[in-house]
Order: sequence, then structure tokens, then C-alpha cells
Amino acid sequence: MEEHETMTLLTTFALPPISRGNMVAPRELALSDLTIVVPVKNNQIGVTRLLEACLKIFPPKHCLAEIVLVDNLSHPPVEVPAHLASSLPVRVLLCTQSGAAAARNLGARQAQTRWILFLDSDCLPTPGLIDGYRQALNGAIAYAGMVRAEQHDPVSRYYDTQGILNPPPLWDDGEKRPAYLITANALVWREALAQLGGFDEGFPSAGGEDIDLGLRLWSVGPLAYAPAAQTLHAFEPHLLAFVRRFVRYGCGNRLLAAHYQADLAPRLFAPHRPSLFNRFLAGVQWLSLWWGYHTAKPAQCWSLPSSQRAGSTTFPEISPTLCDKQR
Repeated sequence: MEEHETMTLLTTFALPPISRGNMVAPRELALSDLTIVVPVKNNQIGVTRLLEACLKIFPPKHCLAEIVLVDNLSHPPVEVPAHLASSLPVRVLLCTQSGAAAARNLGARQAQTRWILFLDSDCLPTPGLIDGYRQALNGAIAYAGMVRAEQHDPVSRYYDTQGILNPPPLWDDGEKRPAYLITANALVWREALAQLGGFDEGFPSAGGEDIDLGLRLWSVGPLAYAPAAQTLHAFEPHLLAFVRRFVRYGCGNRLLAAHYQADLAPRLFAPHRPSLFNRFLAGVQWLSLWWGYHTAKPAQCWSLPSSQRAGSTTFPEISPTLCDKQR
């Protein structure tokens, strides 16, 4: 890895990356050099829908290297329907450590390709997903794809207009780049991921771990947007799921605040598209974030660097013979 430069980044996010690395990733993305990693817990329906969508995008004669489903203690265990198992290069791994960070690390360690595409089990890849990433390739070490709501109910439309699952921008020497990643749709160069030891497994649930990874990836090399690389996210349309999501995000923000010694307490805000219902949802979102943030209690060791906390992991080297064969 090359020496780091002084940071020249301006960001709309309250927690900017600490340093900027100069590592340059390949500018090509072959399907044979791509692994999709999907953590899943108690979402058999979502997994089946995702694989059905993959079958339409990746026919047997034009398929990616592998789809790795990481079952994070589902009850009952996740299964791959027979017709999909016979048509897609898919396997299921069992992750006994709770948390999306641990599940993604397990999948990434098993990958034998240079590129890893992280998706969520409640997302559907679109036909232009891979070409969208190819269009964006510019040497960045990771790319933030676009996540859009699948449904058109009022709650889903709110997620879309607020850009909940799309990272905010920062400006790197005049160029607009994502401040971090959201792993509902993110392409990462495996070598950069290995440099950092993967996700911080100290995050106990899905919330904050991908922001932390994105901030640390900046120390290796730049991130970039891939706006044409889109997935559709199936958001729950009811209010209880909405509250639970943002309580979880608030907890994740509290862990980030403790780790980076920053104030990430939620502030009141107005919805991007004003309406009575959107103002109501914005208030509920803020209250949920506030509750999660102020009730989370980071462990005493949480302010230590990620590498000094439990859960840091090592990635095995990719077999050059296998990669060359895949190309």
C-alpha cells in the first residue's frame, strides 16, 4: 500500500475519513472474477426472490463465479430451492457468530475472486447492476451502488426521497465521492478489504459496521459512486419496522461516535419532500434514532482501534492459479 496523503476531503457527513490512501484497483470487472456475498437471518422468502432475480440476470452460460449466502443463525436454516441450486453457482455458509459484520467477513474470506459484491437478502439486483459498476470503474477500491425502494407505498417513497440507503457525498479535490459504503449494494476490491481485516465484528447488529468499513477503506484508497448500478430494496411498509430500523441505526451511530470520539447525536431535520406524512415520518425517524443513540452502551474497549478489539480477522490469499483460470 502506498503512503497516505494529507486529507483534502470536505463532507456533508459529521464523521470524515481520517486519512486518504492511494491504492489503485483494477479497472475491469469480469463476471468470472466476481463473488456476491449475502448475509441472511430469517429471510427465506427474500433469499429465494434474490436468487430468482440472479437467475434472470446470470444465465448458466454467462454466470458470475459464485453467490455465497451466509446464514447467520436463521430458524429454520436457510435453504436454496432445488431448481436454483442446479442453475446458479450458489452455496450456503453457516455463521455462528451473531451480526452482519461477522457474516460478511465469513463470506468474503471464502471468496476466490478479486471483486466482492455485497447485497442484502431483501434486495433485488436489476438487469443493469453489473454494467452499472463497469461504467463506474475508475481505479477506486470500492463503489457505492444505488439502492431504490421496490414498492411505492408512502413509507417506501419516504426512504427513496430521503436517500436512506445511499451514502452522503464528500468532495475529494473537487470530485464528488461517497463518504462511506452501504452494503445493501456495494462493490469492494477484495485486496483492499483484506488490508483492513474486513468488517469490525464488534458491531453486534446491522448498523454502523458498513459506515465504519467505508471510513477505514479511505485510508487504503478512494471510493466512488456507481449510480447506474442499482438494486431494489423491499422495505417493510408498517411503522413498527420503520421504528426498529432507526433505533438500530441510532445504536450503530452511538458505537461509531464512541469509537471515533465524535458527536453523532441525531439532530432535528426536515424531510426532503415536504408533506404532512413525511413530516410525521421525519419526526418518528429522529425520535427512533435518538432513542437508539442514547440507550446504546458501548463496551469500555470500544474506543480502541478495530484491530485491537475482538473480531478482527485475516483473509487468506487468493489462488493466482484459480483467478487466472477464471479470467
